Amino acid sequence: MARRFLAHEDLFDWAAPPYATGERRLVAMPLHIPYPMQFLVTMDPHTHEPRVTTTTLGPLSWRPYTMLGHVPLSDTVTIAHLKNEGECVMAMPTRDQVRQAWIMSHPMPNGICSADVARLTLVPSKLIAVPSIQECPLNFECIIEYYQECHGYGMVSLRVMGATLDDEILPLSREEVTSRYPVNYVGERAFSDGTVQPIMAMMGAITPCPTFPVGHKEGWDTRMRSWLKDLADEGYISSYERDAVMAWVEEYEMLRLDPYLERRRFLQTLLTRFAELAAWQEWEALHAFIKAESGERG
Repeated sequence: MARRFLAHEDLFDWAAPPYATGERRLVAMPLHIPYPMQFLVTMDPHTHEPRVTTTTLGPLSWRPYTMLGHVPLSDTVTIAHLKNEGECVMAMPTRDQVRQAWIMSHPMPNGICSADVARLTLVPSKLIAVPSIQECPLNFECIIEYYQECHGYGMVSLRVMGATLDDEILPLSREEVTSRYPVNYVGERAFSDGTVQPIMAMMGAITPCPTFPVGHKEGWDTRMRSWLKDLADEGYISSYERDAVMAWVEEYEMLRLDPYLERRRFLQTLLTRFAELAAWQEWEALHAFIKAESGERG
């Protein structure tokens, strides 16, 4: 398969008109990585007038539930609200609200409520003063933990205090939920007359993923010790093999302060090979590997 490398300066079409944020369009559409587009509701700390715009969003942690939002510095009004208010609402648009998402992605003059322009209804939130959006099935009520600016964007860490969810969403399957929201921004299409059209999409079918023993039974946030225990308990490896690999893990962690130590690098190779064979479920090769490296006498 042929591949092409593009240096940073080659990624952008410098002849294209700039975004409102000052960025240029990427040359190839596949370079536009999809990302969820959320409605961000903020409030003027002095007049208490609400403001709604769009932002990208990513989770930071689950307990506590925190998220990271990104707002272009060109949206000076929203940036001022985030710096001075301390609260906001993150609302999820559905596939039926693409027009509203596009309308609200364009910053309005201060004092103009884009929710009114987009024909969305602001309603009181349960825990904070900033209102929620009635038409959105999911509204996160957040407090702002910290704010930082980087490369033309304001990054804001949000701690979720609570969420309002439509009752009809609760019984839906994951496939049904992802077919409704979030709306993902995947790029823009420019026409010869200067018109710019957004490209938005929903998630497709759920991709089948392997489960244990390919990975940790309890998920990615558990430690290798748990994986070893589960593999032994389920009969994939023997108790001897579990103890042998556990000894490698313990010694490797003990030597963690010296990453250049030859013994640590050797243990790193052993554990990498063990994880590879287990993840690909090559059990006969795994048994032979542990036997050879642990000095077991069969």
